[in-house]
Amino acid sequence: MAIINSLLFHFLHNKRLTYTIAWEDPRIDRRLLQLDGSSSVLMITSGGCNALDYLLEKPEYVLAVDINPYQSALLDLKIAAIRTLEFDDFFDIFGYGRSERFNRLYVECLRENMNVSSRAIWDKYGEKIFSGRGLYFSGTTGISIRIFRFYFSRIKKLMPVIERFLQSEDLEQQNEIFSKELETYFTRYISILFNSSITMFLHGVPPEQRSQTEKEYGKNIGEVYVMLLRKMLTSFFIKDNYFAYIVLNGGFTRECCPEYLKPKNFQALKSGLIDRLETRTCDVLSYLKTTKRKFSHFALLDHMDWLSYNNKPYLQDEWQHIWEASMPHGKVLARSLSRSLHFYQDLEIHDNGKIHKLSDLFSMNNSRLIEEDRSSIYGSVSLLEKASQP
Repeated sequence: MAIINSLLFHFLHNKRLTYTIAWEDPRIDRRLLQLDGSSSVLMITSGGCNALDYLLEKPEYVLAVDINPYQSALLDLKIAAIRTLEFDDFFDIFGYGRSERFNRLYVECLRENMNVSSRAIWDKYGEKIFSGRGLYFSGTTGISIRIFRFYFSRIKKLMPVIERFLQSEDLEQQNEIFSKELETYFTRYISILFNSSITMFLHGVPPEQRSQTEKEYGKNIGEVYVMLLRKMLTSFFIKDNYFAYIVLNGGFTRECCPEYLKPKNFQALKSGLIDRLETRTCDVLSYLKTTKRKFSHFALLDHMDWLSYNNKPYLQDEWQHIWEASMPHGKVLARSLSRSLHFYQDLEIHDNGKIHKLSDLFSMNNSRLIEEDRSSIYGSVSLLEKASQP
């Protein structure tokens, strides 16, 4: 059964578009990473939003890698659109998630500005997604948004309540609507949906990560997500939380959206910052094994959770190469469904013929900023900083 689960998980996440947005709050990332003009960043692409967000800090360069070619293709499409489109068309495609002009824009402007692999993907799926269903109802995570909309609109007839929730004037009004009119349905829906193994696969949570999370919290995974997503909907003002907005609305507005979708920032990217971004379709370790580049910052999502359960030697090798490729005082940003990085004390680094514990070479700050993380889907966010001497 474990082998079947593993094969299904890798099929879903290497052969399909998974994330249409990055689910890591870049507002937290910026405060922790402290990027500047000398920063060189290696990060995992995911939905590509945060790669564009990091560019607004004007680093020397950002390199985004992802083992899933569909994630690379999505970021390549965003890059091509920033270079060639005007803002209104750009926002239609990536803000609202659909455009009647997509086919024309793709043929006339976008297609020739992407690599062969990305072209092949959008030749096949571009019209279906951007002229039809919409970007944010697509991908494996988009399935959950479609189910959510069906449940609350068709079955429970609650979309008018959702609309009032989205138009709340302040957090107090928002929480009143939630507690009186939505919470009962929300709790039932999330606890059932997210307790499903299929849902966990669609959201990039393998069985081992699920088991560890349930053990740590003393709850089934559905109950854990009720707790996390209630925080997303009640702890942050909806008009300042585009993560909640995309779930409830299926698209952004010009007032509630990631930073790269705002006119001023779009122009800054278009005016040259976008040229500081590179993409690769590969995993982190494969890239580090083939480059002589050094990086000041790494933003690695929660993928080390996956590796720690399934492939500890691979994780060990990855950290060895991070050590070798990181500049003095290099920073590594990692997230976890758990309340801390449970593998932190177990790994070792080889340096100049000596063996050191990872915890001796990278100090770790299990940041309290997780409480301010608007996406609310993680249990912890940790910043590891390289020691100057082993």
